[in-house]
Amino acid sequence: MALIEARSIGIDFDIGPPWARRKLRALQDVDLSVNEGEIIGVVGESGSGKSTLGNLCIGRNTPTMGELLYRGRPLNSIQRKDRAGKFAAVLQHPKWSLNPMLRVRDSVAEPLQITGTAGSKADTTRIVGAMLEQVGLRADFQERYPHELSGGQRQRVSIARALITKPEFVLFDEAVSALDVSVQAQVLNMIKDLQADAGFSAIFISHDLAATRYVASRIAVLYAGRMVEDAPAESFYGLAGHPYSQGLQFASGLTDDEALELRLGQIDLTAKGCPLAERCPKVMEACRASMPQMEQRDGRRYACFAG
Repeated sequence: MALIEARSIGIDFDIGPPWARRKLRALQDVDLSVNEGEIIGVVGESGSGKSTLGNLCIGRNTPTMGELLYRGRPLNSIQRKDRAGKFAAVLQHPKWSLNPMLRVRDSVAEPLQITGTAGSKADTTRIVGAMLEQVGLRADFQERYPHELSGGQRQRVSIARALITKPEFVLFDEAVSALDVSVQAQVLNMIKDLQADAGFSAIFISHDLAATRYVASRIAVLYAGRMVEDAPAESFYGLAGHPYSQGLQFASGLTDDEALELRLGQIDLTAKGCPLAERCPKVMEACRASMPQMEQRDGRRYACFAG
Protein backbone atom coordinates (compact mmCIF):
# COMPACT_ATOMS: atom_id res chain seq x y z
CA MET A 1 0.00 0.00 0.00
CA ALA A 2 1.23 3.49 -0.82
CA LEU A 3 1.93 5.53 2.31
CA ILE A 4 2.72 8.68 0.33
CA GLU A 5 1.48 9.23 -3.21
CA ALA A 6 2.25 12.24 -5.40
CA ARG A 7 -0.05 12.74 -8.38
CA SER A 8 1.22 15.24 -10.96
CA ILE A 9 2.40 17.56 -8.20
CA GLY A 10 4.19 20.82 -8.78
CA ILE A 11 4.94 24.00 -6.89
CA ASP A 12 5.62 27.64 -7.76
CA PHE A 13 7.65 30.02 -5.63
CA ASP A 14 7.67 33.81 -5.75
CA ILE A 15 11.19 35.09 -6.34
CA GLY A 16 12.89 38.42 -6.99
CA PRO A 17 12.66 41.82 -5.28
CA PRO A 18 9.22 43.16 -4.21
CA TRP A 19 9.02 45.47 -7.23
CA ALA A 20 9.77 42.70 -9.72
CA ARG A 21 8.24 39.52 -8.31
CA ARG A 22 7.92 36.54 -10.62
CA LYS A 23 6.98 32.89 -10.39
CA LEU A 24 9.55 30.10 -10.43
CA ARG A 25 8.21 26.60 -11.10
CA ALA A 26 10.50 24.52 -8.91
CA LEU A 27 8.71 21.22 -9.50
CA GLN A 28 6.32 20.07 -12.20
CA ASP A 29 4.21 17.01 -13.07
CA VAL A 30 5.88 14.63 -10.60
CA ASP A 31 4.25 11.26 -9.97
CA LEU A 32 5.73 9.15 -7.19
CA SER A 33 4.50 6.64 -4.64
CA VAL A 34 6.32 5.52 -1.51
CA ASN A 35 5.06 2.22 -0.17
CA GLU A 36 5.01 1.22 3.48
CA GLY A 37 8.45 0.12 4.63
CA GLU A 38 10.14 1.36 1.43
CA ILE A 39 13.15 3.66 1.04
CA ILE A 40 13.28 5.58 -2.24
CA GLY A 41 16.48 7.31 -3.27
CA VAL A 42 16.05 10.69 -4.98
CA VAL A 43 19.05 11.88 -7.00
CA GLY A 44 19.91 14.76 -9.30
CA GLU A 45 22.10 17.84 -9.52
CA SER A 46 21.71 20.87 -7.27
CA GLY A 47 18.58 22.78 -8.25
CA SER A 48 16.85 19.73 -9.70
CA GLY A 49 14.02 19.86 -7.13
CA LYS A 50 15.04 17.06 -4.75
CA SER A 51 14.62 18.98 -1.49
CA THR A 52 11.46 20.64 -2.78
CA LEU A 53 9.94 17.21 -3.40
CA GLY A 54 11.02 16.00 0.04
CA ASN A 55 9.51 19.03 1.77
CA LEU A 56 6.22 18.51 -0.05
CA CYS A 57 6.12 14.86 1.04
CA ILE A 58 6.41 15.74 4.74
CA GLY A 59 3.89 18.57 4.51
CA ARG A 60 6.38 21.39 5.01
CA ASN A 61 5.09 22.96 1.77
CA THR A 62 1.79 22.52 -0.10
CA PRO A 63 1.70 21.72 -3.82
CA THR A 64 0.54 24.49 -6.13
CA MET A 65 -0.77 21.87 -8.54
CA GLY A 66 -1.59 18.19 -8.39
CA GLU A 67 -2.40 16.16 -5.30
CA LEU A 68 -0.31 14.68 -2.49
CA LEU A 69 -1.94 11.82 -0.60
CA TYR A 70 -1.13 10.26 2.77
CA ARG A 71 -2.77 6.84 3.16
CA GLY A 72 -5.18 7.79 0.38
CA ARG A 73 -6.19 11.14 1.89
CA PRO A 74 -5.04 14.58 0.73
CA LEU A 75 -2.20 15.49 3.08
CA ASN A 76 -3.25 19.14 3.31
CA SER A 77 -6.71 18.06 4.54
CA ILE A 78 -5.23 16.41 7.64
CA GLN A 79 -4.79 18.76 10.58
CA ARG A 80 -1.27 19.23 11.89
CA LYS A 81 -2.18 17.78 15.28
CA ASP A 82 -3.34 14.58 13.57
CA ARG A 83 -0.07 14.13 11.68
CA ALA A 84 2.24 15.25 14.49
CA GLY A 85 4.91 12.66 15.13
CA LYS A 86 4.12 10.70 11.95
CA PHE A 87 6.58 12.65 9.78
CA ALA A 88 10.21 13.49 10.52
CA ALA A 89 13.27 14.90 8.78
CA VAL A 90 17.04 14.51 9.10
CA LEU A 91 18.88 17.33 7.35
CA GLN A 92 22.37 17.87 6.01
CA HIS A 93 24.03 19.91 8.76
CA PRO A 94 23.35 18.59 12.29
CA LYS A 95 25.33 21.51 13.73
CA TRP A 96 22.62 23.83 12.43
CA SER A 97 19.64 21.65 13.36
CA LEU A 98 20.58 21.25 17.04
CA ASN A 99 20.11 24.17 19.41
CA PRO A 100 23.59 24.87 20.89
CA MET A 101 21.98 26.05 24.13
CA LEU A 102 20.13 22.78 24.77
CA ARG A 103 21.48 19.56 26.15
CA VAL A 104 21.11 16.51 23.91
CA ARG A 105 18.34 15.19 26.18
CA ASP A 106 16.20 18.29 25.60
CA SER A 107 16.78 18.31 21.84
CA VAL A 108 15.92 14.64 21.41
CA ALA A 109 12.88 14.92 23.69
CA GLU A 110 11.52 18.01 21.95
CA PRO A 111 9.26 16.06 19.51
CA LEU A 112 7.71 14.27 22.48
CA GLN A 113 6.86 17.65 24.02
CA ILE A 114 5.39 18.90 20.73
CA THR A 115 3.21 15.81 20.26
CA GLY A 116 2.16 15.79 23.91
CA THR A 117 3.50 12.29 24.48
CA ALA A 118 6.26 13.17 26.95
CA GLY A 119 5.89 11.64 30.37
CA SER A 120 7.64 12.48 33.62
CA LYS A 121 11.24 13.70 33.69
CA ALA A 122 12.38 10.22 34.67
CA ASP A 123 10.41 8.66 31.82
CA THR A 124 11.85 11.15 29.34
CA THR A 125 15.38 10.46 30.52
CA ARG A 126 14.82 6.74 30.12
CA ILE A 127 13.23 7.03 26.66
CA VAL A 128 15.90 9.41 25.37
CA GLY A 129 18.67 7.19 26.74
CA ALA A 130 17.21 4.14 25.01
CA MET A 131 16.87 6.07 21.74
CA LEU A 132 20.48 7.23 21.89
CA GLU A 133 21.61 3.65 22.41
CA GLN A 134 19.65 2.64 19.29
CA VAL A 135 21.70 5.10 17.22
CA GLY A 136 24.99 3.89 18.68
CA LEU A 137 25.57 6.41 21.48
CA ARG A 138 25.72 5.88 25.21
CA ALA A 139 22.71 6.94 27.26
CA ASP A 140 24.84 9.45 29.19
CA PHE A 141 25.40 11.46 25.98
CA GLN A 142 22.08 13.13 26.76
CA GLU A 143 23.85 15.30 29.32
CA ARG A 144 26.17 16.78 26.68
CA TYR A 145 25.81 19.89 24.54
CA PRO A 146 26.16 19.79 20.73
CA HIS A 147 29.61 21.43 20.78
CA GLU A 148 30.88 18.47 22.82
CA LEU A 149 30.05 16.03 20.01
CA SER A 150 31.74 15.16 16.74
CA GLY A 151 29.92 15.66 13.43
CA GLY A 152 28.96 12.00 13.23
CA GLN A 153 27.70 12.00 16.83
CA ARG A 154 25.62 15.11 16.18
CA GLN A 155 24.02 13.45 13.16
CA ARG A 156 23.23 10.38 15.26
CA VAL A 157 21.53 12.69 17.76
CA SER A 158 19.54 14.26 14.92
CA ILE A 159 18.43 10.81 13.78
CA ALA A 160 17.48 9.89 17.36
CA ARG A 161 15.36 13.03 17.59
CA ALA A 162 13.67 12.27 14.26
CA LEU A 163 12.81 8.70 15.24
CA ILE A 164 11.78 9.16 18.86
CA THR A 165 8.08 9.55 18.00
CA LYS A 166 8.21 6.38 15.85
CA PRO A 167 7.30 8.23 12.62
CA GLU A 168 5.82 6.46 9.63
CA PHE A 169 7.72 8.55 7.09
CA VAL A 170 11.22 10.05 7.33
CA LEU A 171 12.94 12.49 4.97
CA PHE A 172 16.73 12.09 4.86
CA ASP A 173 17.90 15.19 2.98
CA GLU A 174 21.65 14.90 2.27
CA ALA A 175 21.88 13.31 5.71
CA VAL A 176 25.44 11.98 5.26
CA SER A 177 26.99 14.40 2.77
CA ALA A 178 28.57 16.62 5.46
CA LEU A 179 30.28 13.67 7.18
CA ASP A 180 33.69 12.09 6.67
CA VAL A 181 33.65 9.07 4.36
CA SER A 182 34.32 6.57 7.15
CA VAL A 183 31.55 8.08 9.27
CA GLN A 184 29.18 8.08 6.29
CA ALA A 185 29.45 4.30 6.07
CA GLN A 186 28.64 3.92 9.77
CA VAL A 187 25.60 6.20 9.54
CA LEU A 188 24.31 4.49 6.37
CA ASN A 189 24.56 1.10 8.12
CA MET A 190 22.71 2.54 11.09
CA ILE A 191 19.91 3.95 8.89
CA LYS A 192 19.44 0.55 7.25
CA ASP A 193 19.34 -1.22 10.61
CA LEU A 194 16.92 1.28 12.13
CA GLN A 195 14.61 1.08 9.11
CA ALA A 196 14.63 -2.73 9.21
CA ASP A 197 13.75 -2.60 12.91
CA ALA A 198 11.15 0.20 12.88
CA GLY A 199 9.73 -0.32 9.37
CA PHE A 200 9.36 3.37 8.53
CA SER A 201 9.14 4.57 4.93
CA ALA A 202 11.65 7.13 3.71
CA ILE A 203 12.95 9.32 0.95
CA PHE A 204 16.74 9.42 0.89
CA ILE A 205 17.99 12.49 -1.01
CA SER A 206 21.61 12.55 -2.06
CA HIS A 207 24.12 13.65 -4.69
CA ASP A 208 26.01 10.44 -3.96
CA LEU A 209 24.75 7.59 -6.15
CA ALA A 210 26.85 5.04 -4.22
CA ALA A 211 25.29 6.02 -0.88
CA THR A 212 21.82 5.96 -2.41
CA ARG A 213 22.48 2.56 -3.90
CA TYR A 214 23.29 1.19 -0.44
CA VAL A 215 20.08 2.22 1.33
CA ALA A 216 17.35 2.52 -1.35
CA SER A 217 15.34 -0.15 -3.14
CA ARG A 218 14.12 2.30 -5.79
CA ILE A 219 15.70 5.32 -7.43
CA ALA A 220 13.88 8.44 -8.64
CA VAL A 221 15.85 10.89 -10.79
CA LEU A 222 14.96 14.59 -11.03
CA TYR A 223 16.18 17.10 -13.58
CA ALA A 224 15.03 20.72 -13.92
CA GLY A 225 12.09 20.10 -11.59
CA ARG A 226 10.80 17.07 -13.50
CA MET A 227 11.08 13.38 -12.81
CA VAL A 228 12.93 11.69 -15.66
CA GLU A 229 13.32 8.16 -14.28
CA ASP A 230 11.85 5.91 -11.60
CA ALA A 231 13.42 2.45 -11.44
CA PRO A 232 14.21 -0.44 -9.10
CA ALA A 233 17.74 -0.02 -7.76
CA GLU A 234 19.02 -3.28 -9.26
CA SER A 235 18.05 -2.28 -12.82
CA PHE A 236 19.01 1.38 -12.37
CA TYR A 237 22.54 0.50 -11.34
CA GLY A 238 22.87 -2.07 -14.10
CA LEU A 239 22.46 0.73 -16.61
CA ALA A 240 19.93 3.49 -16.18
CA GLY A 241 17.39 4.10 -18.91
CA HIS A 242 17.42 7.90 -19.21
CA PRO A 243 20.47 9.70 -20.71
CA TYR A 244 20.56 12.06 -17.73
CA SER A 245 20.66 9.13 -15.30
CA GLN A 246 23.41 7.56 -17.40
CA GLY A 247 25.32 10.85 -17.27
CA LEU A 248 25.06 10.87 -13.47
CA GLN A 249 26.43 7.33 -13.41
CA PHE A 250 29.37 8.38 -15.60
CA ALA A 251 30.08 11.43 -13.42
CA SER A 252 29.97 9.22 -10.31
CA GLY A 253 32.44 6.70 -11.75
CA LEU A 254 29.84 3.91 -11.93
CA THR A 255 30.53 3.53 -15.65
CA ASP A 256 33.51 4.55 -17.79
CA ASP A 257 31.60 4.80 -21.09
CA GLU A 258 32.45 8.32 -22.31
CA ALA A 259 29.58 8.17 -24.79
CA LEU A 260 27.26 8.71 -21.79
CA GLU A 261 28.94 11.93 -20.62
CA LEU A 262 26.64 14.95 -20.51
CA ARG A 263 27.72 18.11 -22.32
CA LEU A 264 28.07 21.39 -20.46
CA GLY A 265 25.10 23.67 -20.93
CA GLN A 266 22.38 25.73 -19.34
CA ILE A 267 18.93 24.50 -18.35
CA ASP A 268 16.29 26.26 -20.44
CA LEU A 269 13.08 26.03 -18.42
CA THR A 270 11.19 27.98 -21.10
CA ALA A 271 11.93 25.47 -23.86
CA LYS A 272 8.91 23.54 -25.12
CA GLY A 273 11.00 20.40 -25.57
CA CYS A 274 13.14 18.36 -23.22
CA PRO A 275 15.19 20.61 -20.87
CA LEU A 276 18.15 18.23 -21.24
CA ALA A 277 18.27 18.59 -25.05
CA GLU A 278 21.31 20.90 -25.17
CA ARG A 279 23.36 18.61 -22.92
CA CYS A 280 22.21 15.20 -24.07
CA PRO A 281 24.55 12.97 -26.15
CA LYS A 282 21.48 11.22 -27.65
CA VAL A 283 19.49 14.32 -28.64
CA MET A 284 17.12 14.09 -31.62
CA GLU A 285 14.91 16.67 -33.36
CA ALA A 286 11.87 15.39 -31.46
CA CYS A 287 13.60 16.29 -28.18
CA ARG A 288 13.58 20.00 -29.06
CA ALA A 289 10.03 19.96 -30.39
CA SER A 290 8.09 18.43 -27.50
CA MET A 291 8.42 17.14 -23.95
CA PRO A 292 8.77 13.36 -23.60
CA GLN A 293 6.43 11.73 -21.08
CA MET A 294 7.19 9.07 -18.52
CA GLU A 295 6.58 5.60 -19.97
CA GLN A 296 6.85 2.11 -18.51
CA ARG A 297 9.70 0.16 -20.14
CA ASP A 298 11.34 -3.04 -18.92
CA GLY A 299 10.11 -2.66 -15.34
CA ARG A 300 11.06 1.01 -15.00
CA ARG A 301 9.63 4.38 -15.99
CA TYR A 302 11.54 7.05 -17.82
CA ALA A 303 10.88 10.00 -20.11
CA CYS A 304 12.99 9.88 -23.26
CA PHE A 305 12.38 9.68 -27.02
CA ALA A 306 15.70 7.93 -27.55
CA GLY A 307 15.07 5.12 -25.08
